[in-house]
Amino acid sequence: MIDKKSCSIFKAGMIRYEIVVGGLVIALLAVGGGIAATRGGGTVRVEGEGRVMVKAETVAMIVSQVSVVDGVEAAISQSEREVTKLMAAAKAAGGDGAEIKKGVLQTTVQTGGKTVVANAISIKGVEANRATTLIKEMYAGGATGVSEVTFGVEDEKSLESKARKAAMEEAKTRAVEAAKMAGRSLGGVKMIEEETPMVTTAAGETGKTGEGGEMVTAIKKVVVVYELR
Repeated sequence: MIDKKSCSIFKAGMIRYEIVVGGLVIALLAVGGGIAATRGGGTVRVEGEGRVMVKAETVAMIVSQVSVVDGVEAAISQSEREVTKLMAAAKAAGGDGAEIKKGVLQTTVQTGGKTVVANAISIKGVEANRATTLIKEMYAGGATGVSEVTFGVEDEKSLESKARKAAMEEAKTRAVEAAKMAGRSLGGVKMIEEETPMVTTAAGETGKTGEGGEMVTAIKKVVVVYELR
């Protein structure tokens, strides 16, 4: 048990903290709970989350094409022609930076002699504001479907670094608050745990996909253990 005379007990709302003395977790705060900490030494463990929102710079997508023709050879030949046409259209609509790769075709022979050939191309490195035009051109060029439309940024490492910095700043703010409430001061960092990979989400600010309104949000979470003085 912890001697009440040598403890600081406090509440901290919805924030979760742990204070450790002698290698043992002696206090844990959950919703509506509190923390107890002995005087002198120990650590505090806090969580931090960083969110950085920036304008989307790039878009990627998968374009599929399905051909149904009598005979295997004829179906494969038609599929190759259709995919070649789609790749040319993607290059024209996507610009010089577009990276286009052809997938592996899949062939299914149906009862009655019909052959179904499915193929796809992946497109990435396209400027975000070209998304709408590119999708329209894909359907006009014979695409069966467009899926996995993903918005991003060119320099993901820089965005991740900013999100990590924001997460660390939030963790430190929480640690300082916890230390003060326990009657302590904050010492150095003993350990950092980082959630990987970074989570990114995209949403249209204007509601018009591909017309420059997409915003990419990078989310990074860390767990930091600080020394207490």
